[in-house]
Amino acid sequence: MHFRDSEGRSCLELAALYGLISTLRIICGLGVNINERTHDGSGYTVLMHSLSKGHYECAELLVSLGCDLESVTLDGLYLQTMLHHFIDIVDEEAAVFLIKSGCDGNAVRVPRDSNNLVEETPLHRAVSAQMNKIVAALVSSKTNLNVQDAHGRTACHICVQERNHIALSELLKANDVEFLSIRDKFGHTPFSQALFSKQHVVFLLLARLPHVALQTNGNGENLLHTSVKLNDLESVLFLLSTSSDATRATDGSGRNALHYAADVDNELILRNLLLVGCDVNVTAKDGSTALHAAVRGNRPHHTEILLENAANANQVDDRHENALSVAVRYGSLDCVKVLLDNSSVDGFSLNKNGQSALHLCAMLTTEKVQSRTAPVEICELLLRREARALPEKVFSAYVDLRDADGNTALMLAYMVGNGDVCRCLLRYGATMGARNSDGDTIFTYETPTRLLLFRLLDSLEKEPRWSDGDICDCGVRFSITVRKHHCRHCGRLVCAKCSEVTMPIAKFGEEKRVRVCSLCVEVLTKGVQ
Repeated sequence: MHFRDSEGRSCLELAALYGLISTLRIICGLGVNINERTHDGSGYTVLMHSLSKGHYECAELLVSLGCDLESVTLDGLYLQTMLHHFIDIVDEEAAVFLIKSGCDGNAVRVPRDSNNLVEETPLHRAVSAQMNKIVAALVSSKTNLNVQDAHGRTACHICVQERNHIALSELLKANDVEFLSIRDKFGHTPFSQALFSKQHVVFLLLARLPHVALQTNGNGENLLHTSVKLNDLESVLFLLSTSSDATRATDGSGRNALHYAADVDNELILRNLLLVGCDVNVTAKDGSTALHAAVRGNRPHHTEILLENAANANQVDDRHENALSVAVRYGSLDCVKVLLDNSSVDGFSLNKNGQSALHLCAMLTTEKVQSRTAPVEICELLLRREARALPEKVFSAYVDLRDADGNTALMLAYMVGNGDVCRCLLRYGATMGARNSDGDTIFTYETPTRLLLFRLLDSLEKEPRWSDGDICDCGVRFSITVRKHHCRHCGRLVCAKCSEVTMPIAKFGEEKRVRVCSLCVEVLTKGVQ
């Protein structure tokens, strides 16, 4: 029995190679080592020969006698089992025989090169190679279907990626389809991968696991949220047709799909979400609604659609700002126009800092908005609307309203150098001499130059409303002996020493000599240098 031919092959090996079943049975009965390796001990067991030549009767005999089904060995560039060998040579029948005989379907093959340690399972390889009989056998043998490759992909991911729908159908026959919830390194489940690559297999996946469409990522976003953010109308419509539950779901920030649709340039997505009953007034964790999101992104058509569908324009967020205040804060001129045409919008709404939309507009600078003219245009719109709707005294109170720090809109605009907004406010009668909680007025607030102040004084077309208080800008406190006076040009409160000059103010049509403060005297006599 120790005989070997010229190529070093034993009697056992030759019997297995040529399918000599009777001879093989006799040799095995003599107590030989049926697990001896071919190629002088460096190859697989003799079972490989029987399977390679299609001698399945011999193979069954060897298996029944306990022949090693794994036969792990170095084969080319890999350390692998016999199952991988038959996948290499595309011999599905032999591979299926090994699987049904009980070989390890989870055995990985490892590269010999230590710099490329990418382990591969039989299932991943079979799916990629379209060897679907092997896939079916592995599923039936309870192979682990959740194993992920170096890219985090399960075999199901690869089925979708390679469009191997037959293999996918086999995988979906498994009792446990936990792999449908596994995400690859890019955050995709097999379902999301199929959805975004527009494959009809999404119906197969959905039929097997109906709630797969409601899966969420680490941020709590479901596929509807993601599809909306990607402006993928086709995927949105598909998801809406499968389940309305997706519309009620909110992500980790408390936003629903409508919040995202409000800031995506696609009205059809927004309208379809509203049609299926998405709550138009649901609030995120920061208190914002879809309407807040629409005005923040300056989307006037979206704003109109939301208002038409009963969006509450006066719902406030965590800053206690309604849609109008948010639109102004972000310089969304077009949305401001839409909101101001809606009579239900509260223009007097104050945020946590006691600031109205007018205060927020005053702080808008050209660095914060796309259009250079947006701040003054917004200011004009706000003032024009309230001037038409309010009695004169109430409108005056609106223009000179003070925030939590005692600043009027004019004071805030002056502090940020917003000259156009300052001039607009003055045209509507803003008080120039209003003093804030720090004791500053626009006359005493420190700026690099006083050029803006001089230009504002020079631009006055009528006398502003008089300011009131207990102290002059020079620091003198008014008393019985120190009388209050008002500059008839700028309207600020002054003492006699600060307003020693009297003169006519021709541009106001004032021919009589009236009291004017020293600063206005300089502007009226010398102009703005």
